[in-house]
Amino acid sequence: MSIEGNDNRRDPRIDARNAITFSHLNKEEHYVGIAQDFSRSGMFFHSSRKLKPGTCIVILPLNCHSTDLLWGDGECETVAASICATTDASGRKCKNFINMVTAQVTRCEFLDDAESLRYGVAVDYIRPTI
Repeated sequence: MSIEGNDNRRDPRIDARNAITFSHLNKEEHYVGIAQDFSRSGMFFHSSRKLKPGTCIVILPLNCHSTDLLWGDGECETVAASICATTDASGRKCKNFINMVTAQVTRCEFLDDAESLRYGVAVDYIRPTI
């Protein structure tokens, strides 16, 4: 889903269909989401968790080769592998989100057509100040 046209975005978005993990700052619990697109200044991802605008989170790419941290004893490795696909439904290779970032939630919307990842979350990256 490439965003085109005059939609007032600061930076162009890049399609992404890779798994991420996110957590609240200074919290141990991590949750899984699917990055839909990202740019130099922000990201949009799908999540099973509703996030309040203004919430600060840490986002990391999901390393599909070390799933034990997120999936318990590793029995769910096939689930992780399925959401870590590097191609989309048309067979086109997708760009991957590969860096850890801190971000602030700007929008969280309910997705009517989703089964498990029911929320679309937009975030702006938090840049360090000097």
